[in-house]
Amino acid sequence: MTVPLELPGLTPEEAERMKVLGETISQAERRAMEAERETVDRYVAAYLSTRVGDVLSTRITGVQPFGFFATVEDLGGDGLVPVSTLGAEYFRYEDRAHTLIGERIIGSSPGLAPVAAMVRSSHERWDGRGYPDRLTGDEIPLGARIVAVCDAFDAMTKDRSYRAGMDPEAAVAELRRCAGSQFDLSLIHISEPTRPY
Repeated sequence: MTVPLELPGLTPEEAERMKVLGETISQAERRAMEAERETVDRYVAAYLSTRVGDVLSTRITGVQPFGFFATVEDLGGDGLVPVSTLGAEYFRYEDRAHTLIGERIIGSSPGLAPVAAMVRSSHERWDGRGYPDRLTGDEIPLGARIVAVCDAFDAMTKDRSYRAGMDPEAAVAELRRCAGSQFDLSLIHISEPTRPY
């Protein structure tokens, strides 16, 4: 899908570079989130399996933010151990930290260091209810606002294992509905289809 990017004050070449940069940031952020989740899951599973294994002959079979699944090997029973039942020493996973991790990863690459602020702010909301800094309106870097619109459009229109992707027109309607609260209203046109799909 090719959607021309027209922003006031940018030449078509600059707009195209901004689009490519947005796609690169979005891909890098997704890879960072996946790597973080895998690392956290492995760490938590390793930690919990040693703690649980001290008491019972138990194998951790899955880890989620709300708890972990375990199988008691001698009995063959499995169950969920909720986070609320763990002591104060349990590892805490912070879902919203991925933008900070992405900023750190991208900021460490000299060629991408100027993009780090956009990655950090890519989940900020126009109304200030985003994260990590609760920026509002024009406080959010323009690149991060563009990435937010493009990433949301991409997420809504792509098929997922649990649902089919939305029609582009329906996705644009959802972006418009959220303009002024989640997204910068002046940027919604970025994702509007220019031809039938």
